[in-house]
Amino acid sequence: FCQAVKNGDLAEVARLLKQGVDPNCVSSDWYKTRPIILAASGGQTEILRLLLDQPALDPNLSDGLFGNTALIDASHAGNTDVVRMLVEDQRVDLNYRTKGSGITALMQAARYGHTSVVEMLVMKEEEGVNMQSGGGCTPLMLGCMAPNMAVLNDPQMFRVMLAAKGLDLTIK
Repeated sequence: FCQAVKNGDLAEVARLLKQGVDPNCVSSDWYKTRPIILAASGGQTEILRLLLDQPALDPNLSDGLFGNTALIDASHAGNTDVVRMLVEDQRVDLNYRTKGSGITALMQAARYGHTSVVEMLVMKEEEGVNMQSGGGCTPLMLGCMAPNMAVLNDPQMFRVMLAAKGLDLTIK
């Protein structure tokens, strides 16, 4: 099933789901990932839609390698179409923190300078701006330390986070 998702084989994924394959299954490779993470990471929006339409799907399940969810991976990649689909699903925990590093989707988007993703996440749930990673960093801090120099040329990402109601600038 995971291989069909990874390959973008919509017909095979639909067939397997009709046969009762668990949409939450774990891949057999060393990543120990989930179908929804594979679809999100690969930008497979049609397969992602099919998976999100499954009532049994838990979109907050993480992979076995880094503990990332589909939303965290899509935010890291800056895939706005995938992030939009996930944000619109009421089951998705926008502030899910990875078990190891405590990173959230907003932190990843800010860290890699994905302004449109930051805007979507902050507009949907502002309280994420004050969350801290395991290392104590907020999304605003990660945006300032971003390895992507584009953030220096696009202040909109910072404006969005700074405009969030309840932003705590005293967090150290």
